[in-house]
Amino acid sequence: MRAALLLALLVGCREKPSDIRRAPERELPRPPPPAPTPSVFVKTLIGYAGEEVSVLGRVAPSTKPRIKWSVSGKSSAMFDITDSHTTIAAHLATLPDCAGEVTLTGTVIVARGMIRQGTTEGDWAEPQLDVTRWNCR
Repeated sequence: MRAALLLALLVGCREKPSDIRRAPERELPRPPPPAPTPSVFVKTLIGYAGEEVSVLGRVAPSTKPRIKWSVSGKSSAMFDITDSHTTIAAHLATLPDCAGEVTLTGTVIVARGMIRQGTTEGDWAEPQLDVTRWNCR
């Protein structure tokens, strides 16, 4: 056994050091990308900050948002949510011209600022909807 080991050390490797190359990198299988999650239909925006949701409602008649907030390039409008006593502020690139209900889909943002009505003082926050798409029902 010692003789074989001594012979291997004396003879050395058959390949020259310049011929020895690095083994190719193994390509590991990549997991498939996650499927896009459908937006959730909700009756309130509370608890959904940063998430994409859909709401069903109608344009509210001349109601102003409690907190004045703007999203660049968009107009704000108030919407009465169907089957709920909730009115939300939504920011849209184009205002819907639907006679009936509208489905709004977008990301819930948190508007912060002074409240517009009443004599309450202090900084307030409320969820509003940054609309990416809408369609008439």
